[in-house]
Order: sequence, then structure tokens, then C-alpha cells
Amino acid sequence: MTAPHLLVVDDDESLLRLLELRLTARHYRVTTATSGDMALKLFRQAPADLVLTDLRMDGLNGIQLLEQLHALDSTLPVVIMTAHGSIPEAVDATQKGVVAFLTKPLDTEALESVLAQHCQPHADTAAPPHAPVSTRNPHMRSLLETAVRVAQSDVHVLITGESGTGKEVFARLIHSRSHRHAGEFVAVNCGALPEGLMEAELFGYVKGAFTGATRARDGLFRQASGGTLFLDEIGEMPLPLQVKLLRALQDKQVRPVGADTPVCADARIISATHVDLEQA
Repeated sequence: MTAPHLLVVDDDESLLRLLELRLTARHYRVTTATSGDMALKLFRQAPADLVLTDLRMDGLNGIQLLEQLHALDSTLPVVIMTAHGSIPEAVDATQKGVVAFLTKPLDTEALESVLAQHCQPHADTAAPPHAPVSTRNPHMRSLLETAVRVAQSDVHVLITGESGTGKEVFARLIHSRSHRHAGEFVAVNCGALPEGLMEAELFGYVKGAFTGATRARDGLFRQASGGTLFLDEIGEMPLPLQVKLLRALQDKQVRPVGADTPVCADARIISATHVDLEQA
């Protein structure tokens, strides 16, 4: 099955990166655009299964983008999000075919419910990401054999190599051959996370922990509990947060932002980097 392809449109680049992170962690394929014009160009190049767009943007606004997208594909599900929505705007959007109108800050459960309803995985003949890797290269065969051996243990793993050499492929292979294969494989690019939000995204937070935290969130570490958390570009993680990560690995517990007590979270960590961490 192929993961659904989402096109996310917002002129707030920080929110865009955050949505990309969360949706990718939920196994969606995500393309982002910072304007309606860019979204149209990207959609023509690679049509999406669903479009999630901000309402008020410079240039094409969300309603205008909806109309132009439906001129290309009248069946395309479009979800509009806004921090300034009014009842007339919501009615107008609904009349023009929007499938949902969500207010910011986004309610995670509401968004996931909309996506589950309007965006399902579809059959594909391509091999899954964790399919066996075939090669005749002796060095690569040796690396694959090492990965399979490592998978049998529950040790945490660091994979090094230049960008584009397949570090995530090896991480998925290790997960698929481990006793944790039935659990989730959650991937996160540490370099794409805003530093101020990294701890909350990894460890979660309680309701009221900070402005906009209208409900508690588990975080990626707990989402991967029983499975594998893949931390790509681990060298981009701030040192104070690395200390908290070490404590989480030792104790198999995390303390959500704003919480008084830790909670259990048993995830195997596979990290990757393209830099020499000892020299960094």
C-alpha cells in the first residue's frame, strides 16, 4: 500500500514545518507550499490525494486555491484551516466544496479524523520501504548482514554516512527484522524541527504547558513506544536536549513538557548523521 500524498499550504513556514513533521510521522507523504501559486504549480507536477490549506494568504487565498484546484480535479478533497475564520467564510467554503474547515491551533484528533475519512492508502505494486535490499557489492552485502545481526538485539544504533546514501533504508531494515517490527517506525528529521518545539514534539506536553497547548499530546517518543524512533540528523539536536534523551533511554521514561512526573516510553532509538560527531 502507498501512503497518501498530502499537499500542505501555509505562509507561516514554522507551522508548515511542524505540520510536515507531524504528518510524516503519521506515515503520510507530504509536500509543502508557502503560497497558493506555488501549491498550484506543485499540484500540476504531482497531484496530491488531499490538500490542506490556510484560508488567508497573500496572492491566492484558500478559497481561490480551492476553486482552481477543483478546476483541475473536481473530486479532490480540500481542507481549509484558519486562525481568523468567520461563520460566513466557513459557509462559503462549504458551499464551494471544502470537506472540512479547521480552526488554529489545530486539534490533532480532529485533523487525523478528517484525514482518515477523506484520505486512505491505496494499492501499489512498488516494494515496501522495509523490503529486502538486493546487491552484489561485497561491502554492501557485509553492511546488510551487520544490520540484520544488530536487529536481533535491542541496542540503540547510530548510522553514519553522507546524505543520500540510504541511512533510513538501513534503519527501516533493522526495525523490520527486529522483535519490535509490529510496533511503529516513527521517523523525524531533527534538523527540520524548530529548536523551541523540539522537546515538546519528542516528549509531548500536558494541557496548558504553553500558549496554544489546548490539549495534552503524547509526543513522538511515546508514539514509537514498543517500536522504533528514527532520529535523522541527530547532530542537529541541541546538547541540553541530548542529555534529556540520554535519561529517557536509560530510564525508559519521558517527562512531557509541563508535567510533574515522568511516563513510560520504551522505544528503540536509531539515529543517523552525515557528520563526524566526534569532530563536530
